[in-house]
Amino acid sequence: MNIKKLAKPFRFSALLMLALCLIFSQSAIFANNEVINYGKKVTTYANGSVVDISTGQNCGIATITYISEEGISKSVTTDKNGEFKIGKLETGFYSWYVECDGYYKGSYLSYPVISGGNIYAFEISKDNEVNRTWEQQVATEGAPGDSCSFSEVVENLNKLSNSSISLFSIYNTAAPTPYVPTSVTVKKTSGAVVTVSLEDYIAHVVCREMNPAQNIYNGMSDSQKLVALKAQAIVARGYATYHYYVSRRHSSSTGYYFCDTTHCQVYDPTYSPVLAIQAANETAKQIPAIVSGSPYNWNIDYIDAVFFASCPGSTINVEDSPAFGGTPISYLKGVSCPYDIRPTLTSGHRVGFCQDGAAGYAKNGTTYASDIVTHYYTGVSVVTGQYN
Repeated sequence: MNIKKLAKPFRFSALLMLALCLIFSQSAIFANNEVINYGKKVTTYANGSVVDISTGQNCGIATITYISEEGISKSVTTDKNGEFKIGKLETGFYSWYVECDGYYKGSYLSYPVISGGNIYAFEISKDNEVNRTWEQQVATEGAPGDSCSFSEVVENLNKLSNSSISLFSIYNTAAPTPYVPTSVTVKKTSGAVVTVSLEDYIAHVVCREMNPAQNIYNGMSDSQKLVALKAQAIVARGYATYHYYVSRRHSSSTGYYFCDTTHCQVYDPTYSPVLAIQAANETAKQIPAIVSGSPYNWNIDYIDAVFFASCPGSTINVEDSPAFGGTPISYLKGVSCPYDIRPTLTSGHRVGFCQDGAAGYAKNGTTYASDIVTHYYTGVSVVTGQYN
C-alpha cells in the first residue's frame, strides 16, 4: 500500500502507526504487514537474533532488555547461538538494549511491535556501541517499493490531518530530542527560490527580525545583546520548525516552505552582523516545545512560536488578539513584560515572544536566553533537537 494514496482522514495516531509500520529496515524486519489501531493493545510475539555487525554472524549468549512505553522492563536471554523468542508481548513501541560478553552494548530505541509477529536482527559491535532509533534508521535507510521514507510520511501526514497532536509524540529517547529540518527552501522577493541550511536561515532571520544595530539597543553591551539575539534565534527556529513539520505557511505545490517577508519571517542573506550569526550558531538545533513524560517515554509537541516587536507591559492571550482566530492555545497566554525597552509603544499583535521585552530582560541581568523564551511561552521548555 502506498501511503500517498490514502484519502480518508484517519485518526492521527493510528495513521502514524500505519505509516511507520509500512516501512522496513535492516534491523527490524516485520513478519507481515498486519497493523492494528495504536490505541488498542493486543498480544503478539517477537523473535530473532543478536548479530555481530562486522561479520553478520549470530553472537553467543546475549541478554536483551526491553522497556515498554509505560516503563515496564523485562529481560530475556538468548540461546548459545544468539537466538531468542518473546511471547505474550503487547503491541506498541519498545526500547531494546542488547548485551553480550566481548561486545559493546547495543541500543535500539522506540522500535515498533505490531500484531502478527515481529522478527528482529539486533546488531552489536566489538569496537563501539551501536545506538539507533527507529526514526533515524528509517530516515537513513529509506524503504523499498511504494512505501515512504520517514520524511515522506511526515509530509503526507501534514496533508491528511489537521490534528494538534505532535508528529513526534511517540519519539522516545533518553532526553527529549525532536527533529529540526537540516535545510529549508525560501522564496525571495525577487522570485528566486533558494535552499539554505537551517542555521544560515535562522542567522539571517535574526539579523532583520531583531537587528542588533538598531538604536533602541544603545546602552546594551554586546554580551547583553547576544542573550537577546539567542532568545530570538530559538524562537525563530521554533517558528520555522513548526511551520516546516506541522502547518505550512505556503502550499506544498509552491515548492518552497517560506517567503522572505513578514508573512513568514524576514530573511535577508545580504546582511550578516556577527552577533546574529553567533546567536544562531550557539543555539543550533534549540527550539521551544511542550515536553511531558519521562526518559524513553517522552511526549514532544512543537509550538507555533509567534513573536512581535513591543508591548506596553504585558502580552495578551492569543484568543484576545484580532490577528488570530480566537481559539485559546495553552502556551500563548498573556504574561508580564516588565522590561520592555519601549514601554509606551505597541507594535505587533502582542501574542507570544516580545522582542523589546526580551532585550529588556537581557539588559536587566538575565543571562540565559532559554529563561527569556520560557517566560513568554507558558508551559514550554527549550530542547535541543537533531537534524532531519
